[in-house]
Amino acid sequence: MKKTILVLILVLAANVHALEFLPNTVQEMDATITLEATGTLSGALTDRDSMEVHFLTFHENDKQQVLEISEELEIGGKKFSPTYEFEGENRYAVFTVDNLAEYADTPTFTITVIARLKKSAQIGLEEKQAQENGEEFLKETKFIEVNDPELKSKARLEFTSEDDIETLREISKWVKTNITYDFENYYKAVFSAKQTYNSRAGVCDEFANLSAAFARIKGIPTKYVTGISFDGDLFANHGWNEVLLKGFGWVGLDSTFGEAGFVDAAHFELAKTADASQSVNFKVTTKTANTVNVTTSLALPKVEINEVKFFQGVTSASLEAQKKVYSGQEFTVKAIVKNLLEKKAVIPVEIALHPDFSIQDRERLEIFEPLEEKEISWIVRAPVHLDKKTFLRYGLFFLAPDQNVSKSIEVHFAEETPQEEAKIVFFDISPRVTGNTLFVDVRITNASTSTGTAKITAFRESQIVAEKEVRMEGLSEKTETVSVENFSFGEIELLLESGAEAKTVRINVPQEQENPIEVTEEPQKPPEEKNNFLTDEKSGWLAAIVLGAVITMIILLALVQVSRAFLKK
Repeated sequence: MKKTILVLILVLAANVHALEFLPNTVQEMDATITLEATGTLSGALTDRDSMEVHFLTFHENDKQQVLEISEELEIGGKKFSPTYEFEGENRYAVFTVDNLAEYADTPTFTITVIARLKKSAQIGLEEKQAQENGEEFLKETKFIEVNDPELKSKARLEFTSEDDIETLREISKWVKTNITYDFENYYKAVFSAKQTYNSRAGVCDEFANLSAAFARIKGIPTKYVTGISFDGDLFANHGWNEVLLKGFGWVGLDSTFGEAGFVDAAHFELAKTADASQSVNFKVTTKTANTVNVTTSLALPKVEINEVKFFQGVTSASLEAQKKVYSGQEFTVKAIVKNLLEKKAVIPVEIALHPDFSIQDRERLEIFEPLEEKEISWIVRAPVHLDKKTFLRYGLFFLAPDQNVSKSIEVHFAEETPQEEAKIVFFDISPRVTGNTLFVDVRITNASTSTGTAKITAFRESQIVAEKEVRMEGLSEKTETVSVENFSFGEIELLLESGAEAKTVRINVPQEQENPIEVTEEPQKPPEEKNNFLTDEKSGWLAAIVLGAVITMIILLALVQVSRAFLKK
């Protein structure tokens, strides 16, 4: 009997439905979702052959209700109803088809799931204890390399807070800011956290993998969630995270959409696993007398919205800004925002202006204590190029999940451009070793209209080994690389200077080149060397195997000696 198993893993990508509203405004959504898949059998089928199909379907939890659902498999004009199996939280519809010879002339089968779901979301953290410690979701997995020294050092460097909620806010912000969403080049496959960190690009599953790696490294248990979500224009297959916060239980984290502490109600869950590789949507197992092949296809989900409710009563806000500014002028926009909830909350806020304006950190995640009021400010630069004879009036908007506040700003032509010093910032220092050369990539930005100079100097044992001056035009950003030759391991000190500002970064490269690099702003010991071949458990098994082999050899030698003695007699 031959046994064939076919597994189809969903790659999160494609577009589904056209609408327009901001996802983070959705508190509750009632929608009907249709999932479809097809498969075709080929080969010599007999009446003793059978097929079992596992199809991932929707499950219920405290935020997702299954109001109605139908699941069926159709082949050769016959319809089959499923039994159900659970793998952790994940629910599979299981279809069994016997006597495959009956379908030799009609070997194509179709699986259809039609589910009406009601999803809810909650801004504000409810105090509660989880039923598990989440230890399983701290471990390294195929796409989430929590033991990678470079990811570890980056997590320690970037996410310094001892508060888990603040850490989640920092992770979501860093990933959304530093990873480029690149649908064209990344939607066909899943790339790991380390690959995403190196490439600085990906789609939702890469954002989720890197976020999970950083969170797990910081000791926060993190799940990988597969489902369907709305991105502001379309419904699509999507990947995000759930994290376990002490005292608050499991909460959402979606760095693609810049949400932490919750995910909006336009997220419909299918699977929760430790890794994207475990999120299997469609599995076919055949038991056949001969070789039988199965080809499969998973269709894009179809989503029909029945009802949407938006957040209300989360914030109160007012907006302060100059009514009149001049071309190229830098000015401040302030929002006075109050959390109206009697619980701690992570609230996404942003200001929206015409693309001609330059804005620092336009989208924010702000942590509010219960009923806290705070001032949030943005540095904005007015459009630089403007006709002398005109002025332009622009709309300025403050956006929160439950409300918009607007003002208008007039931009007038400036007869003289105000003089200002260059505002140069170094960020995202990324070292790498190729052969015997150390390369350090440094991203630099100049937030001023004035030209300035940045200087990068590398020291080894107090000796200058590389230096570079970079001319930074106004309102520019670039990545510069310095290289140190004849270098394989040790410590490099990087001095970063711009005007009167300077900072020092120390880069430690372990002796084993296959291990990634550590970056710290304080002197730090290189990571302990590890035997990458054996764990303690494997070492124990190897010792037992060697000892057994030695004993076996002794017994065989003894038998040979006895045989020889017998033959001589």
